[in-house]
Amino acid sequence: MKNKIKPYMKEAEWNFLKSYLSKYDIMLEYGSGNSTICIAPLVKELWSVEHSIEWYNIVLKKTKELNNIHLNLVEQDKPRTHPTKLEEFKTYVNWIKDKNIKFNRVLIDGRARVWCAEAVLNKLEKKHIVFLHDYNLKERPYYKQVTKHYFIFDSCCSMVAMRKK
Repeated sequence: MKNKIKPYMKEAEWNFLKSYLSKYDIMLEYGSGNSTICIAPLVKELWSVEHSIEWYNIVLKKTKELNNIHLNLVEQDKPRTHPTKLEEFKTYVNWIKDKNIKFNRVLIDGRARVWCAEAVLNKLEKKHIVFLHDYNLKERPYYKQVTKHYFIFDSCCSMVAMRKK
C-alpha cells in the first residue's frame, strides 16, 4: 500500500476506525475504495461488496498484491432513484445472507446503508462492531433508523460504532 492512499473520510474518522481494528479481525465492508486498500493490511481478512463495476475494477487493480481481500462485485438491480429504494440494491444488500462468513467488524460506507445494517444483523454477535459512515450528516436523517436494531456506543465526526441490541 502506498502512503499517499487515504480513505475517503476525515482523518479523525479514519483514526477512529483504525483504533477498533486488529490483525485478528475478519471484516465485511459494504462499499469499496481507498478504505479497502487501507483496511486490508490491518485485519486478517477483508470481504468487500461493491456495486459499481468502475470502482470494483479500480480497487481490484490497486489490491492485486494484497492476498487477504475478497472483493465482490454485486451490481445494482435497477437504476437508482432519489430516495433510493430497496429493490434497486436488493441483491447487493442481501449478498451476505447466504454466506457462511464469521466476521466481527463491519464498515457500511456504500449504498443502501440502513438496509445493509439490517442485512448483517443476524450474522453478528453482540460484541461485534458495525461502523456506519456519514451517520451524522443532516441530509441523511433516515440513517437514524438503525437505532431500531443497534445501539451506538462511540462516534467520531460522522462515523458511529454500533453493536446490536
